[in-house]
Amino acid sequence: MMIVMKLAFGLLLAAAAVSATSLSEIKTVYVFPMRNALDQYLVSKLTQTHTLQVVADPKLADAVFTDSIGPGFETAFNQRLLDAKVDPNQPPPAFHSSRNTVFLVDKTKHVVWSSFMAEKDATAKELEKAVKRLVVNLQKDMGILPPPVVSVAR
Repeated sequence: MMIVMKLAFGLLLAAAAVSATSLSEIKTVYVFPMRNALDQYLVSKLTQTHTLQVVADPKLADAVFTDSIGPGFETAFNQRLLDAKVDPNQPPPAFHSSRNTVFLVDKTKHVVWSSFMAEKDATAKELEKAVKRLVVNLQKDMGILPPPVVSVAR
């Protein structure tokens, strides 16, 4: 009996591993709205650096960026990507930000990648710096080296 349970557990783990998307497979992303317009900074930096293609239709995306995981995200994910119907009499669950973490979630709802973003405040300059660090971390984890900085000797 114990052998059967171990075998079943092993098969379950293998099935879960097969269904998860690897970071290298992700080419297109949709960016959910985030606190402090962080989504706008992220879209700009991803597009500017050609790290990933950002799409306006979540159904065309391989994965989504969000700063929230939980019931609110789950509901929004199901509505936007899976066309799930929502009971109009039920209020939507709260969609809370994780504060300083950004998640990349594939269509099977697995977190493929995440990164902590430490910003001192919510000023545009600080958010730009934080997003730049985030994208550089993503590029490193994807195996994409950022372009070298060329300095001109005077």
